[in-house]
Amino acid sequence: MSVGLMNEHLEEIREHVDLVLQHAAYKEKLFDLVRASRTRTDTKTLTAAANAATILVAAREPFSGLDMRSIKIPGASLRNGIFHRTDFTGADLSGVDGSHGLFSEARLEDANMEEMTIREYPALQGHAGEVHSVVYSPDGKQLASASFDGTVRVWEACSGACLQTLHGHTRR
Repeated sequence: MSVGLMNEHLEEIREHVDLVLQHAAYKEKLFDLVRASRTRTDTKTLTAAANAATILVAAREPFSGLDMRSIKIPGASLRNGIFHRTDFTGADLSGVDGSHGLFSEARLEDANMEEMTIREYPALQGHAGEVHSVVYSPDGKQLASASFDGTVRVWEACSGACLQTLHGHTRR
């Protein structure tokens, strides 16, 4: 689903997200629609599967560790989804927006990823110690991170550029 099309249907998606959050049976029905795309390849089923996957991800339902082999969800929005150790072997993910999704250790062998978008948030590099706190500014354009190295760094959220380093911070 393109970003433009998704924005056109944002209210409908929100209504479905509410249903997922309120009714476990509805959530399972959506997962069943996604799995049905393994064997049924008609346009109606593929559209329903892609929409179901989009709604599940919008509801922040993790796909971690799930067997999604051979599913067909072309054009789905998996943006910000959690797919740690998900098996997408042989899946049709063409045209999928997987931006900022967590695909660590996901299996993608023989998956159709033609025109799939995968973007990562910029890595914030500069602290010498482990980071223990991160907070976004109210407008979402900057974030601050506090580290055990005694510094707080202010970052530009979209680029990951360090704007300022404050020294002498303690974890009290």
